Parts: sequence; C-alpha cells; structure tokens
Amino acid sequence: MLKKINACYRAVMKHSRDKLLGFPRRSDNEYATHVPYLVGAVGITRAKRVLEIGCGLFSTLTFLDRTACPSVEVLDSFEDDSEWFESMMTLVGGDARANLQFRRSPLSATVELLDLADYDLILVDDSRTREERTGTLRSVFSRWTSVNVALVHDFEIGEYRHASACPLERLTFNAYCPCTGVLWRKDRLDRAPMRELKRTVAKNSARLDVADAQGWRQVFAQSLSGFSRLTD
Repeated sequence: MLKKINACYRAVMKHSRDKLLGFPRRSDNEYATHVPYLVGAVGITRAKRVLEIGCGLFSTLTFLDRTACPSVEVLDSFEDDSEWFESMMTLVGGDARANLQFRRSPLSATVELLDLADYDLILVDDSRTREERTGTLRSVFSRWTSVNVALVHDFEIGEYRHASACPLERLTFNAYCPCTGVLWRKDRLDRAPMRELKRTVAKNSARLDVADAQGWRQVFAQSLSGFSRLTD
C-alpha cells in the first residue's frame, strides 16, 4: 500500500511540475515529437551538413527525406547500440548522403573528436541513460562557439537543460512532450523565425500527425515567413 501511495504522489508531483513549466501531456508517439522542429529548423537554416548524435527511426529518416529536408547533403550519424545501428543501416540502405557510424559508449568521447563548426545543424538524442546523454550535451555545449544551430530532444528533463547551459540563444518547443530545445549563435540566426516555428507547430499540432514530415514541410512552406531564410 505504501508503495502505491508513493507512486501516486510522484505522479501527481510530476504532473504539477510539468504544468508549471508549461509541458503538455506526454505524446503517444514519444519518439517522433521532434520531427516538426527538425523539418522546420532544416528549412529555416537551409542546412546542408547535419550531425546526428544518436540514430533515430524518425530523425534519421526525416533528415534523409528529400521532400521534407531537401537541402541536406551530408548526414553524419553516430550510434552506440550495435543492434539498433544495424537496423538503421538496413533502413537507410544505400543513401550516399548518410554516413552512419557505430561507436562504443560514451558518445561524448566521439563528440570531442569532431569539429562541430563543420555542421549547420546538430541533433543530440543519444544514449540509453540520462548520465550518458548529459555527458554528450556537456561535450557539445562546452564548445558552444563552434555550434551553429543545435536541437536537443527530451528538453523537459532538467539535467539536459542544465548540461546545455551556455551563452547561446535558446528556445523550448513544447507543443509536444517530450519537448525539443533549440540553441543557436545569435550572429548565425535571428530569433524571429524560431519563435514563429514554435507558434506554427502549436497551431497545427491538433490536426497534423507529429511524424508526418512531408505534411509539416507543406505547412511551413505556406505559413512560415522565415522558412528557407538564413541570416548572413
């Protein structure tokens, strides 16, 4: 009985905290809640080179969707789960733009070897534990001067927001939970397009499937004034 009471208490406290922080109910398709923002961010920045830290059924295939993300020319994606890596390699097939690589944990060590300035857009969505993801985030944002635009999935988690603390512009996309954080250098991108992206997704979230990458691309092309516009 005591365990049940404690479980109910934790659930109530989590719900109350999420409401106070502006986080919605957790999505039924929790692995796809960053899809609209990936499509929007690629379109706004016209990203050619993308770094994906943690392969994803939705994110990897969204980046490689020529209709949803037509500007992407190179996708460097790193994964530390060997079985998942093999599955993603099968799904990606022979797409010459995709450079999927298996690395042993932690991926934070791999990040330290990369020149982050080579990438227009970075997605952090790796690892099976919070500790490992937190380590990856620290590796990325300790070199914030080399970051152009970065997206972080599960941004409602306090440890991830704390590990991403740095002198970058930031915004939390919270139409869906898990939420997505976006961080960028002020000299690289205006704030207005990202704020408009947030409003546009929220406005259309009830009628459009969160995982419909091509559908989101159409919505943004019609209603997002900052779409495909990158500051000099």
